[in-house]
Amino acid sequence: MEDISRSYSRVQLTTMSSSKKDLTNLAKQKLDSGDFQEALDIYYQLYIDFPNEFHSLDTVFLLKCLRNNAILPENVDIENIVIAHIHEAPVENIYVWYLFDQHVKNFNKDYIWKHEKGIKKITEISEQKDYITNQDRVPCPYTIGIFKLIKAYKKPNINVNKLQEWITKLEPKKLSTNETEFTDTDGQIKRQASDYEEYFSILTSLLQKQEKHQECIDNCDIALSSISKFHYDNDIWFKRRKALSLIALGDIEAGKSILLQIIQGHKGQKWFIYQEIAEIEFDDKNHEQALINCCKAALFQGDEDKKIKLYLIMARCYYKIQEIEKSKLLAELIGLIVQKYDLRLTDEVSKILNYYKIPYPKIEI
Repeated sequence: MEDISRSYSRVQLTTMSSSKKDLTNLAKQKLDSGDFQEALDIYYQLYIDFPNEFHSLDTVFLLKCLRNNAILPENVDIENIVIAHIHEAPVENIYVWYLFDQHVKNFNKDYIWKHEKGIKKITEISEQKDYITNQDRVPCPYTIGIFKLIKAYKKPNINVNKLQEWITKLEPKKLSTNETEFTDTDGQIKRQASDYEEYFSILTSLLQKQEKHQECIDNCDIALSSISKFHYDNDIWFKRRKALSLIALGDIEAGKSILLQIIQGHKGQKWFIYQEIAEIEFDDKNHEQALINCCKAALFQGDEDKKIKLYLIMARCYYKIQEIEKSKLLAELIGLIVQKYDLRLTDEVSKILNYYKIPYPKIEI
């Protein structure tokens, strides 16, 4: 900070004997030679000493210095400097990219409140790029910034209100439908979903969470009919969300039919699809068939800590067909898994453990 203070002192002495034109020329020379901090010092002093003559081009050059790691004095809000010319295209453009540098490129989830304010400014002074009519490769700060916030608010704990607030600022018809490629640390080429596919993945998940089932179905249909190549098994996820929404709306047979199609039509299908079919069959009092699908789900390796609900369904099925000992054994298994993974005791878990008088033992691992 001492070096910056001395620099400003030198600028102040210079301005006492120099015209605005002379100082502007000097600042431009410093900028062209890559002396960004010295150039910024002069531009800022020009802003202080010649406020009525500080034009949009001066503002652009000042922002260019900031984008090259020059630093303004503490407690100086850059927005106060740019506000006079914010509606002029050159200033707007570079200011948006300055905000992108600060709040998107250097996004830190620990300071999401700060970056959210910066990204909000981007959306207020710029527009979402239409990638369908404009096929150039210039990225869109508006779109990238919103996706950065959406993904941050999606995990690890979904913030439904924030997701709703930000995803509604995107127009899906303008989003890029092209997948992106990158090379990982092992030199392997990886492919990522397009913004368009990512948008519908997040939107349909949100709608299902909000229990807006018809909207979820409609948007799943749009995604399934308009995306030609799916990533991360998104075709399975869209079908599953549609099926569960149909079931929630009472169209159980249609929902079950889709879940069965997923199992039959996709390799490496998810174990919980079998669980969801088993739930339907249990509700339909088809306990034997529900058990068969529960067993199919249980045979998939892994996700032990996520199969509590599956084992609950199995325990209930065995109880319904009067195989009480097997039901109790599953309750004991549930208790052990809860303890091993330190899981939260839900009402359903507490109820079955209390029913069979199963203690919650300490597990030594």
